[in-house]
Amino acid sequence: TLNDPSTKKAEAYFYLGEIYSGMNKLDSAGMYYDMGLQADPLYPYNSIGKGKLMLKNNKKEAEALFKAVIKSDKKNPEIYLAISKAYYENVMPEYQKYLDKALDADKEYAPIYVFEGDILVKDKKYGEACGFYEMAQNLEDLLKLKPNSAIAQRELAEAYFKDSKYNQAVEAYARYMANPNHFESDQSRYAALLFFDKKYQESLDLVD
Repeated sequence: TLNDPSTKKAEAYFYLGEIYSGMNKLDSAGMYYDMGLQADPLYPYNSIGKGKLMLKNNKKEAEALFKAVIKSDKKNPEIYLAISKAYYENVMPEYQKYLDKALDADKEYAPIYVFEGDILVKDKKYGEACGFYEMAQNLEDLLKLKPNSAIAQRELAEAYFKDSKYNQAVEAYARYMANPNHFESDQSRYAALLFFDKKYQESLDLVD
């Protein structure tokens, strides 16, 4: 979408950085975070991305970046959550401190609970994880306020899926896929959800 004039380039570069970070291609990740900062230095998440890459080798500088970002918006739970994830991905216990700060900023911010559920799943604590995914379904309340939010629609569908509520997940994903702002790459995810819900022909049609 980078050639689309309506695209927020700083955000797009951040997600490219996240993709390469997840692939452990750290040079490429750093390059995209830098491009994001050039596109919009006030967009905070590229600074957090850069800090994440620095944590292992230059923790002091990384923490300075995080502090500067927090100073720009002290009440934003999304910022605290992004910093928490940066520490978690580096296997550093400080992630809990920032997770707590995210909750202090907004206990109704659903992605916090999704992240906590994901941590428990990684530790194979599936029952406890389901409790957090249930809390994440507060997204339904968010969608009442912002019914056209593609991200909220997608996260709600994911929360249902992780709680093995396949029928509800399919219905939520169908609404998300009808949103013009959905990611085309999620077509395959929707096909998988249809399969899990035993809608085999619909899944096959989508795959075809």
